[in-house]
Amino acid sequence: MELESEYSKIREAESRYRTIFHKTSQPMIIVDGDSGNVIDINLTGANLLGQTADRVVNRPATALIQREQRIELTEAMNSARHGGALKTLEIQFANASQSSPIAVEPYRENGRGNILISVVDHTKKISGTDQSASNENAFINHMPEAFVTIDEKGKIIEVNDQFLDLVHVINKQNLIERNLSNWVGGSAVDLQVLLMRIKEEGQLRQFSSIVRDELGTTKPVIVSAGRFNTSEGARVGVFITEASRRESQMTVPLPGKSHESSDFAELVGRVPLKDLIREAVDVIEKMCIEAALRQTGNNRASAADMLGLSRQSLYIKLRRHDLESFGNE
Repeated sequence: MELESEYSKIREAESRYRTIFHKTSQPMIIVDGDSGNVIDINLTGANLLGQTADRVVNRPATALIQREQRIELTEAMNSARHGGALKTLEIQFANASQSSPIAVEPYRENGRGNILISVVDHTKKISGTDQSASNENAFINHMPEAFVTIDEKGKIIEVNDQFLDLVHVINKQNLIERNLSNWVGGSAVDLQVLLMRIKEEGQLRQFSSIVRDELGTTKPVIVSAGRFNTSEGARVGVFITEASRRESQMTVPLPGKSHESSDFAELVGRVPLKDLIREAVDVIEKMCIEAALRQTGNNRASAADMLGLSRQSLYIKLRRHDLESFGNE
């Protein structure tokens, strides 16, 4: 029933946004980034071309304009897709008597780079940039992991396509100038701790955190980062990798025996369930506290905030698990 309810919400959302897409007054054409064929076109766009939508879909986008401008449109789509920047140009549709200004804009859809071509009103100024991709942008877009460049306060300067897929955002312009803590970290404290350690040490490896995407879901990630200088000031490059499931089973110490001598599966039937659960909770609690203390550089206040505890509760648990001298050895 829950699954059917979710499907119903998805169908309603799809119907709602398709209605908006077709009723908008701006002609829009969606193009497959790999093949260059039209995936979809709204009613305004179809009326502009003087054709029905089903006759336009699956045709090459370049077939919709004058022959002598097809190379120019192809270059604009390739540049927008690989450079991640909006391109603008004047084109003349095959059946039109005059040219029209269009915006060629890249966006991400299900992990693929597609193109949105929109016809802009002559009386309106086209917003956005029209610059070729820099070598730096091309470099980070070919990285296998999600990568973000931020300033020392966490404001996003640049992201690659892998990060867009990770947080389910269709266009990088929706991220630029916003703080990375909107997507990375259980709270703003996570990013503050990361930036503090970067400032002190210059780099950070294997920082455990989470990513919150635009669909409202979270996933565990491992963050590594390093500081570097540019002509515009200090920047921090952040690599974000989805955390894989641990290969080995979690082990729980049998009362009176060492941690290495007992395996969780082997304890079933040998230890009462309530004792087994209590021991497992204690081990997990201790592991989480140790991890929080390591990640915060033994800052007890930040660790308490990261764990969602009051300072008093954290100090009680430190005494309980004999961790009061943790980090001071």
